[in-house]
Amino acid sequence: MLAPQHLVAPQSKVNALSVYRELLRNTVPVLSTNMIGLVVGLLELKIAGAFGSSTLAAIATAFVWVSMVQSFSLAAFCIGSTRATAIMKGTAALSSVLSSALVGGAAIGLLFSLLIVTVCRPLLLTAGLQGNALEEGAEFLIITAASFPPLFVLGGVQGFLRGVGLPNPASFIVNGALVLGLAFAVILAHPALLGLGYQGLAMATVASCWIGASIALIYLRWDRSVAHHLTWNVWARFDRSIFSDILRISYPAALVWIVVAVTALCSQHLLAAFGLNYLGGFGLVMRLETVVGVVASAFSAGLIYAATELVRANCIGEIVSIKRSQQQLLLLAILPFVGICLAFPTWWPQLFTDDAELIAAAARNGQYFVCGLLFMGLTQVASSGLIALGYPLRMVAIIMVKNLVLTLPLMYSVEYFRLQPMPDTVFAAQVLGAPVAWLWAEYLLRKTIVLYREAARGTA
Repeated sequence: MLAPQHLVAPQSKVNALSVYRELLRNTVPVLSTNMIGLVVGLLELKIAGAFGSSTLAAIATAFVWVSMVQSFSLAAFCIGSTRATAIMKGTAALSSVLSSALVGGAAIGLLFSLLIVTVCRPLLLTAGLQGNALEEGAEFLIITAASFPPLFVLGGVQGFLRGVGLPNPASFIVNGALVLGLAFAVILAHPALLGLGYQGLAMATVASCWIGASIALIYLRWDRSVAHHLTWNVWARFDRSIFSDILRISYPAALVWIVVAVTALCSQHLLAAFGLNYLGGFGLVMRLETVVGVVASAFSAGLIYAATELVRANCIGEIVSIKRSQQQLLLLAILPFVGICLAFPTWWPQLFTDDAELIAAAARNGQYFVCGLLFMGLTQVASSGLIALGYPLRMVAIIMVKNLVLTLPLMYSVEYFRLQPMPDTVFAAQVLGAPVAWLWAEYLLRKTIVLYREAARGTA
């Protein structure tokens, strides 16, 4: 288990190494899950590319919304469940945390399913899809929506297991579901096998999520250390106050992803004016953000768990140094990827399609986009400290300013005044707000620590 004395500020090389080890021990399980999920998503796009550039553009555009729900369930809702579990650990209320995560998660998943089914067509129309691409994207979203309830159940179980100190079983279950989804995708969608196309990709996601959630519940009954917390009548132990606490931590992260999705939708609308290749290319470029985002979210989850332990031990001042160590580890993880993308801009689009125009459009956008990825990752880790301190809405404010106050107005201004060379100026406008968001996140974290100390002294 993580001990606060292992997370003191590194004053020596030996102590610094112990800090890094403790952080990595809580980060690597999350990172493995995120990376496997990323690889599965990329390989599914590769399969979609075999059906033509139009289908690839449809799936890449629609997948932005699937990715938003997946991030909410396996990241935001999972983090909320982890924090609620860690706070209630060792108390009789721990069973209520699990029941609240399961019942509440299933309800939220069902709500998202109904919402996506209702609004998927207007969303894709706004993004610029038309004709067959619109129909394919809408059908993909409608089928995939059936995976949302079990996905949130899976996120709740994952958060509970991590909160009680069992991160490895949590990762194994989720990783297994993701790999199973890839196997189903190959069997159902690949032209050489069942050949169900994009419908097969969606069906594979649905089947793997339901199987993964079932295995997660079976594990809870099988593991003696946690079995007594799961009862058949989960509704009887559902606690509204605990569920509210889970949502209090989860919904700000969900708002972040909604802001990101709205930003992506507006960007798609702008780039659709340059042709389907640029729209499809943007869908591929968003996978670069996903690469850095899933890595950064794993380091953020590790920091949240470590910082929560420091808060409980009244070692608030160490959060900044731990955040700095986590950011250093993050840079070591993503700098090589960013460097390769800048040095060889066309290699990664070629993984998904052979269409020369689509490759050129994605590479052209990607050269600008990757320049903002480092700042995005650093901002995400710094913002996670605000969650541990109990100020998650400040994290939302950072992303809202970056995307809604800086990025989108810049992009629309460039398009309105037709600043040349187009569309390169639009691509550059996508990333100009990233450094500002990072600096503000660093400032807010330090300011919030000061406010937290003052509040603690006032109640002492």
